[in-house]
Amino acid sequence: MGIRKDSFTGFIIDGKQKYPFYAAKQIFHFIPEGFGIFANAIKREIHCEDQFMYGYTTDGFQIALYAGTDKKEITANYSLQPGIFFLSRANCHHYDMTTFEAVEFRGGTLNNLYENKVESTSFDEKRSVFIREYKQFIQNHHLELGDNKCNLNVFSIPSKSNPQIMDLCLRFEFDNELPLIYVKRIFHDISELCRLLTNRENVGFDSIELYKIDDKTQKWLGFAEGIAYYPYDLFTQKAFQKNVLLEHIEKQLPNIIGLIDEDKVRKPKYNFDFMPESDEDAYVISNDKIKNVCSSLECEMSFIKDWNSEKDSSLRVLLEDVKKVINNHRKSEIRLDDKTYENIFSSMSHWDMPSAVKMGILYEKHRTFMEYYEKKWHMQCGAEHINALVKYRNDVTHGRYRNLDSDIVGTAFILMALSYCCFWERMGLDSNIITELVKQGRIL
Repeated sequence: MGIRKDSFTGFIIDGKQKYPFYAAKQIFHFIPEGFGIFANAIKREIHCEDQFMYGYTTDGFQIALYAGTDKKEITANYSLQPGIFFLSRANCHHYDMTTFEAVEFRGGTLNNLYENKVESTSFDEKRSVFIREYKQFIQNHHLELGDNKCNLNVFSIPSKSNPQIMDLCLRFEFDNELPLIYVKRIFHDISELCRLLTNRENVGFDSIELYKIDDKTQKWLGFAEGIAYYPYDLFTQKAFQKNVLLEHIEKQLPNIIGLIDEDKVRKPKYNFDFMPESDEDAYVISNDKIKNVCSSLECEMSFIKDWNSEKDSSLRVLLEDVKKVINNHRKSEIRLDDKTYENIFSSMSHWDMPSAVKMGILYEKHRTFMEYYEKKWHMQCGAEHINALVKYRNDVTHGRYRNLDSDIVGTAFILMALSYCCFWERMGLDSNIITELVKQGRIL
C-alpha cells in the first residue's frame, strides 16, 4: 500500500470530539486547536479503548492506532509513532475494528524460512514465457496461547506483487473473537520465531491482515491490514539455505511458539541478545556481544538439573557434609540464633560450580557438534579458552579495559553456536537433525 510511505490525513474520534492529524512515514502529527501561544496552552485528553485510538482517514477508511496506554494527553506539536496501526480494507463499509478472529502474516522474512520447490516448468508458446509450477508448502498445527486456542495454518501462495513468486503465510485462526491488542502479542511471537530461525534481528513481513467470520456467508472476511513500524530499512536477506527452516522444526513448532509467548523478563525461557542486528553485523564482535554470549549460555545452563559430571557430584557430596556440620552445630551448646542458620543455608543454596567450569562441561557434551566449528574456523576451544573468555567478560563488566584478541573472538563465535545447539536440543530436535543443521551452516 502506498499509504505506508505517503502522507495522509484523518481524525481520531473520542466520544463526540474529533482530533485531526496528518501522518507521514508512519508518524502521526496531531493538529492543535488555536494558534500561536494559545495552541501551546491547550491540552486535550484522548481516551483509548484497549490501548487503541480509533478514527477515520479523510478518504473514509477506518483506522486504529496503537497508543500503548489507556489515555493520551495531546498538546501542540504532539506526534505519535504507534509501532503498528490498522486500516480497514474498504471505505464504504463499517467494521468493528476492536476485535478480530484471525490474523495472517505474509512474505518478508517468512519467504526465507522454507524451500520453495519447483514442481514443473513449461513453455507457453503464445506468450513466449516459461511457466513454473511450485509445490505448495503446507503445515497445520493446533496451539494454545495462554487461555486462547487456535489453529496455525502455514502455507505458500502466489505473491500479490508477482504471481511467479510464492509467499509463505502464517495464519492464526482463533476459536473466538479477541481484542485488537492481542495482534501485537502475536506479532511479537512470530517476529521472535523469525529471529530464532535466521539469527538476525531485522526481520519483518510484507503484510499483516485481519479476518473475521462474516455473519451472512459464514466465510472468512479480510477486513483490515496492519502496518508495522520497523526500526530498520531492510529485512535480512539471509537465504533459506543458511536458515533453520520450518520443515526442520515442524514437530516442535507449537511448543516453540508457546515458549516464546510465555517468555518473561525476570524468568527468560531463552536469551540470544548477541544476535546480529543485520547481515552486515553478523561477523562483528563487541564487548556487549561477549557479555551476551555468556548470559545466553548461563540461561541455557539454568535449565540443566543433572550435570552428570564428577565435579558436580563432588560438590553435592561437599554440600551434604557441610549441612551435617551445621546441623550438629545447631544442636550443640554453642548454637547460634535460628536466623543465622537460615542465612547460612540460604547462602549455600547458591553454591555452584563456576560458570566457566559448567560451560566447559556443556562444551564437552556437545563436542560432536562443536568439532565442526573448530575445523571450519581452524581453532581449538578448550577449558583455557572458555576461562579466558569468562574472565574477559568479568573484566569488561566491571569497567576494566581489555584488548579484544582473536582467541577471544573465535571462542565467542563457537560459544554462540553452542548456545543455539543447546536451545534446539532443549526444544526436542533430534541430534541427527542438529548435526545436519550444523554441517549446512544453518545454526550460525
